[in-house]
Amino acid sequence: VDERCGGFYGLVTIGAQRGTGKTLLAIGSSLEATAHFQVCHFAAEDDADGLACRFNNYVNSHKDILPHLDDWHLFQTTRGQTPESLLVEIERAVDPDSPKPILTVIDSVNSLVEMSNYSYFDGLTAFGLWAMLARRISRGQAAFLYVSETNKSNSIKAEKLPYWSDQVLVITRGDGADIVEIELQKSRRTPGVGHPGKFIRPWSQGEFMSEALSYTHPTLPPTASAEA
Repeated sequence: VDERCGGFYGLVTIGAQRGTGKTLLAIGSSLEATAHFQVCHFAAEDDADGLACRFNNYVNSHKDILPHLDDWHLFQTTRGQTPESLLVEIERAVDPDSPKPILTVIDSVNSLVEMSNYSYFDGLTAFGLWAMLARRISRGQAAFLYVSETNKSNSIKAEKLPYWSDQVLVITRGDGADIVEIELQKSRRTPGVGHPGKFIRPWSQGEFMSEALSYTHPTLPPTASAEA
């Protein structure tokens, strides 16, 4: 994504089947984003131990992000959340005098809505419109990364969210236990839509490595890997 279209921007939706690495990609992307954003990461699925494992694996393999970790804020969501309640948490966490814009990550929007008091489709609409309008009205000072489940046809289970998103990326299972295929289905303002290829997930590094690159460079160090 960095090579094809300069990285994620605006409102991004990552869709994936269970167990394909959507949380892995969301955490890695949000940690990398701290170089340029104040990040509020809302976890609606994984527990503290699982999040800590993914966090530590990525940070230990990417020491360059250490100076920016004060701008990464983690929240574990509970029942009854609304866009307004998330906004209260964001306002408490970020520095209003910082020149960095704000990135809000939600993993996953499906679980967040299911724990809310909304009906399912009304909840998807409420959280989706909040992100789309905030991104548009703020002219990029508010960015969003939403993680969503996919259905059997690999379509994103978030109603209109793909239409409101600036970028849509979908992860599907490949032909091996830790191999996935990644497709950038949409990028509103940049080229690069299509299939970047197959990727291997080295869990201990918390990243996605190009299958082709790993075959070409079997001893490739983590810092030189190609990340999704």
